[in-house]
Amino acid sequence: MNHPLGIWCNSTTLVVVDSNNHRVLLWSPLPLETGKAADHELGWSDFGMGGGAPISPPTRASLNYPSAAVVAGSSIFVADYQNNRVMVWNGIPSTNGVDAAFVLGQGDFASNQVNAGSLDVNAVGFSGPSSLLVAHSALFVSDGGNNRLMVFSPTPTQTGTSASAVLGAPDLITMPPVLEGSAAQFFAIEPGLAVVGNELFVVDSRRVLGSL
Repeated sequence: MNHPLGIWCNSTTLVVVDSNNHRVLLWSPLPLETGKAADHELGWSDFGMGGGAPISPPTRASLNYPSAAVVAGSSIFVADYQNNRVMVWNGIPSTNGVDAAFVLGQGDFASNQVNAGSLDVNAVGFSGPSSLLVAHSALFVSDGGNNRLMVFSPTPTQTGTSASAVLGAPDLITMPPVLEGSAAQFFAIEPGLAVVGNELFVVDSRRVLGSL
């Protein structure tokens, strides 16, 4: 691996985000010995293809410095950081380089512009999505470049879905100020999300914020 940034697992599957190799590695069943090779990968069609430059322009299967992954139900959500999008696969793949089912943050698989190509923040686009969480039938995306947390409720099922709410900004079309350590409603968002019961925790630069 080269700079693994994210990990997710349950009782049967391990997912590791291998960021500098522009891929996500999957083990299913769980590895129980040192050095166990991954079963499959997302981002490339062959294990020997990572490590160089990412695919450009992006495709339905490619990744560019992915930063986080989470499995919810039968879907795999991957934060494709440098492509300013979240890729979604339906089901654990049985081969390498499988095409994603749909994408969030862009209107199609060939685009990767900040804020979905708009000059202004909006309900669709991201600027460097860094963390993901699925809880209470909603998807939470840390939109780090825009210093906000996007909320998609219910969990989206199609390309280009708009967020339903936002934390860290007054609304979905306003760029929030960065007020480090001085305001509960605004933050300089960093990778890191967690839910305990009905409480959401967000890593915010030099602090962790909790929200009910």
